[in-house]
Amino acid sequence: MRQTNLFCQACLAIGAAAIWVVAACSSDADDCEATHTCPGSTSASSSSTSSGGGGGDGGGAGSGGGCASCKGACAKCEAGACAPLAKGEPGKPSCAPYLCDGKGTACPQSCAGEGSCAQGHFCSSEKTCVKKKTQGAPCGGENECEGGLCVDGYCCNNECTNTCRACDVPGKKGTCAEVPNGEPDPGTCEGPAQACDGEANCKLVLGQGCVGDGQCLSGSCVDGVCCENACDAPCFACNLSGKGTCTEVPKNTEDPSASVPCKLTKACDGAGNCKLKDGEPCQGGSDCLSGICFGNPSKCQSP
Repeated sequence: MRQTNLFCQACLAIGAAAIWVVAACSSDADDCEATHTCPGSTSASSSSTSSGGGGGDGGGAGSGGGCASCKGACAKCEAGACAPLAKGEPGKPSCAPYLCDGKGTACPQSCAGEGSCAQGHFCSSEKTCVKKKTQGAPCGGENECEGGLCVDGYCCNNECTNTCRACDVPGKKGTCAEVPNGEPDPGTCEGPAQACDGEANCKLVLGQGCVGDGQCLSGSCVDGVCCENACDAPCFACNLSGKGTCTEVPKNTEDPSASVPCKLTKACDGAGNCKLKDGEPCQGGSDCLSGICFGNPSKCQSP
């Protein structure tokens, strides 16, 4: 018997039973022969051309069975039956921004992670495929950025792994730039003991131990610590407060490291002044640590 479509009814014998099935023809011109008579039919010829099929199961092309219902963009006809396209297929026509999920024959309306969205898109937290973000846009992962780089919370122009460089610098977000002066850089210049100098260098902050000016963010290493300034005036020191501030040396204490040392015959008065010790010749009370200049010859002496 010659059919006018690509599907024919055929009688398949399975053991002692026989059922009607749908078989695919390679072309409209093929002969679809049913040489057996299935149960319930009067002849193979009449059964194969009837709309209901000899077995009454509605599987023939005339009844809408087989591939007649393959109309979704993610559908394919396989061995005479409608089946979904493989996961990741674009669909015909395209399901963009989605990809076929391998489960249904219609285009998906939501995504489930990587491999669910068309090129140039990513699966958002709302389970929808959205366009990938451009440089400088906030991001939560590398898959969200066109360039594939999400650094410091922004789509960045490079990996930005060097010391004291970041992609979230105000005014330069999305571009790997120097971290501002005094700011830490997590991962390369951790606080609170260190901070960046604005020129991509990591330096020690005030009060931290040092051996040279170049180690300090302030540029001054005084009395073994990073100091707020050169602190080289007599009777001032930077290692007393614990904070790197230049403060007065306590009363009756020498300051041998000052630019003009206060030592031997002199000592600090606690107010940042270097004064003569008791017993030293003086011209007036203001010369003396005790405030008293007395005698002939005059000498500093305690009350």
